[in-house]
Amino acid sequence: MSDVSLVGQTLGRFEILSELGRGGMAVVYKARQTDLDRIVALKILPPSLTSDQSYIARFRQEARSAARLEHPHIMPIYEVGEVAGYHYIAMKFIQGRTLKQLLQQEGALSVKRATQILAQVGEALDYAHRQGIIHRDIKPSNVMITDEGWIYLTDFGLARGTGSNGGLTIAGTVMGTPEYMSPEQAQGLPNVGPPTDIYALGVMLYELLTGAFPFKAETPMAMLAARLVHAPIPPRDVRSDLPPAVEDVIMRALARKPEARFATAAEMVAALRQAVGMSESELSRPLTPQGGMPAIGSGLPSPLPTHPADR
Repeated sequence: MSDVSLVGQTLGRFEILSELGRGGMAVVYKARQTDLDRIVALKILPPSLTSDQSYIARFRQEARSAARLEHPHIMPIYEVGEVAGYHYIAMKFIQGRTLKQLLQQEGALSVKRATQILAQVGEALDYAHRQGIIHRDIKPSNVMITDEGWIYLTDFGLARGTGSNGGLTIAGTVMGTPEYMSPEQAQGLPNVGPPTDIYALGVMLYELLTGAFPFKAETPMAMLAARLVHAPIPPRDVRSDLPPAVEDVIMRALARKPEARFATAAEMVAALRQAVGMSESELSRPLTPQGGMPAIGSGLPSPLPTHPADR
């Protein structure tokens, strides 16, 4: 992304302090909201993308989707707006890291640690589904972990309402991240539902436990095609100490046909909890550091919220 950094500038009520990270569609800054004297994470759509109204529509859709969802594991949105030609979303700012960063730093996780993460993400996702919102881009870089170990689902940029594409998705158009997309998503089928997110949860759980993906391919697009014709590699083929019951949960989530997967994210979480033998109270605790969780104040692709009590 070639747009010039806004660090040191003031956009309306926001004084830009530092850059936190860049993604394919936005830049995230640490900023001070001057009228309320608070620090926020400011997600900005670069001017180079604003000539395409579909980018603006998706950006606003992210804010609308997330703002509808009041849940302790979904990042809160303060406001959305436009100032000096810049479209922005103001969000809670805290220090932390993404689940992707955790995997890069620590490698494959223990079964209980992965279960705890999956359960909290699944709880947030189940709530979103019950509110009629499908995320469509579940992946480790969209899961955040605060320094205190609280887990949050973020980035509803591809989210949409159940049974409606909101005019932003055309049948035959592939939307999402190839490694985590369901077969129906890969084919660009219209009206994808909760099973699409459950499939992505299965891919993510597979990755958390093995450090690998369920399909082998040279490129992300080849991996995308592989799931249309091949069965997933059983996770116990990659990590032999996994309990067979955990493998069963993963393989069901990765079923090629949507109707063969878990009916809800809550059902998947319950099956995983039973397979691992953890209590609901264990699953809801903050993530215990594995060798420490250092704060990462830069390089975040998007900001993190705080402990639920601070919302």
